[in-house]
Amino acid sequence: MVIWVNDQFELGKNSFGDERVVVMRRTDRERPNALVVLIHGLAGSGYGTWHHIPRKILTSNLVNADVAVADYPSAWRQLRKKPALPVLIDLLCDQLQTLDYKSIVLVGHSMGGLLAGATVRQWQQTLSPPLPVETIAGLIFVASPRAGSKWPVPTKERRVLGIHSPLQTLNDRFFSSHVDATIERSGSGPLKVPCFAVTADNDMWVDPFSSGLGITDAQRQTLPGTHTSVMRTDSFWSWMDRRLADLLQVHKTPTHPEPGWNELTTQFRGDPRHGVWEDVYRRVLEQYTEQSLIPLRDVPGTADGVGLRMRVVASDSALQGSGTAAVGRDTEDHAANRIRALGVATFGSEEAAHHAVTTAVGTGEKRWVTQVASISELESEMTNWLSRVAINSSLETRHRTARRRDLSDNEESFR
Repeated sequence: MVIWVNDQFELGKNSFGDERVVVMRRTDRERPNALVVLIHGLAGSGYGTWHHIPRKILTSNLVNADVAVADYPSAWRQLRKKPALPVLIDLLCDQLQTLDYKSIVLVGHSMGGLLAGATVRQWQQTLSPPLPVETIAGLIFVASPRAGSKWPVPTKERRVLGIHSPLQTLNDRFFSSHVDATIERSGSGPLKVPCFAVTADNDMWVDPFSSGLGITDAQRQTLPGTHTSVMRTDSFWSWMDRRLADLLQVHKTPTHPEPGWNELTTQFRGDPRHGVWEDVYRRVLEQYTEQSLIPLRDVPGTADGVGLRMRVVASDSALQGSGTAAVGRDTEDHAANRIRALGVATFGSEEAAHHAVTTAVGTGEKRWVTQVASISELESEMTNWLSRVAINSSLETRHRTARRRDLSDNEESFR
């Protein structure tokens, strides 16, 4: 449950009951369509960690946003209260999706940064099919051990904060494979979620490598303070105020196809026994077009220069050889540039079948192979393939435009 609070700029120790999120509304301006979510770390609390930050955000001249403060039991507080961290991630994800805001920035201190990243991952994966999380404007990690902490943690959270913990591994794989974390939105990930990171210069718990993992140098900042005191400095608030303004401003900028974009052509290859697979393909095309505004067009098998071919192979066909033979013809078309990208899914749980399909696909740029066991997983993979091709094509258009501009400038310099 979410508590809504009007005209309250100061958190109190009693602001939280059994509820996990308190939303504080700004009332001195027009109603904000942005929300800043603050998530504390190990042994912290909504009040103890962030007590002065909500007031600063709610009175900022640069940012017009409401503030949500999350509170959850950790360390010794968890001895008396539940729930466990996976449940908290689900709760936070569900609660944020019910809030009526166009832009949401998540700010996580220490372990709270890991929870913020896991919330974005969970949110994206619960959409059906999983499409870009349009509401998330960005993430700010404050002294967050994204690669783990070398210090021992005498509580159950050591399974989260230890080096290479499962939660960190899942977050790292998700962000490295699916997220463009650059503020310029110039990376190759289909999800545009700019990320900033703060390192405390006297942090004995989290080193600079861990706190800045996966974040470009230009979006990292080292500030004076310890692991817990860094947020209480004027330099931290000054930096955070500007970063929040940057994230919300960039999020307003539409990510429509760039000038020169025509359309993305696609093909589907499946199995006559499984007509539902083609139904999924056509539904994904329709939904992706509505969400991304990128024009997609299905083309016949005789067409050349196809942007993306999607192939679904049944496990029994792969084991019998007919499915892998069809994949072999796909790879020949890809090698001959008759198709620019190839996505192949083995449908079923037979490991031997998927191994045969993977071998048939081989290696090559813009060739992707996966194994799915359900229709929802197939929708997810098809959407992911579309996102990869769309982003790559957009970047190629951008690079060609820049190259033409460079050549034109060079020609002018010789005249």
